[in-house]
Amino acid sequence: MAELNQMSLKSDANLTAYWRFNGNSTDEKGYANGTDTSITYSTANGKYNIGAGFSGASKIVLGDKFDFSGAFSINVWVNLNNSTGVRMALLNKGGATGSDWQWNLERQVSDKCRAVLYQNNGLVHMEVPTTTSVNDLLWHMITVTYDGTTLTIYHNGLSENTSTTKTGSWLTNGADNANIGVRGDSNFYFTGKMDDVSIWSRVLTSGEILRLYLSSGSGFFNFL
Repeated sequence: MAELNQMSLKSDANLTAYWRFNGNSTDEKGYANGTDTSITYSTANGKYNIGAGFSGASKIVLGDKFDFSGAFSINVWVNLNNSTGVRMALLNKGGATGSDWQWNLERQVSDKCRAVLYQNNGLVHMEVPTTTSVNDLLWHMITVTYDGTTLTIYHNGLSENTSTTKTGSWLTNGADNANIGVRGDSNFYFTGKMDDVSIWSRVLTSGEILRLYLSSGSGFFNFL
């Protein structure tokens, strides 16, 4: 079973940030080391050895490091608690006022995951939900890509939904913190486990995303 750290994709020049959560929130690329609040690092919370546990009052603040108005990909392994109908933020970059959200990956009240690009009080807005529920206490790999036009969400290596519908045009990137486990206004805290989070400054191909999933040992093959 291989995490990204053991794959050739680790050396990709477009891998902007990578958190293994191997006992801390240090960014393996050195770009966005986290500041932790109430994170529990243990093998019980890891997909690969040690991972991060979030209690519902936990968060990792990454600082003003990312601009999600251009092409990007995000990949994360999550294991959510099984409380139904609870909205939780997984990864977020947005202002504390709620008026200039740029990015949010969340678990919806429908128990599915949703990626949202949202800015200027919704005047600029795109979103895609998964079609699969993640409310089962199992590990799920969620991947989101955006090429400047199309927003796509993948579940366990396979594309589940896309959108090219956008209202308005992106504004200048705001000076807002990125966060793991909470939204920028300190709402929608995450409860569960998280591991092997990566952010890329390009769109991962469908083959690369499937490779990330299969390398985990979750599929029939193990590609390194």
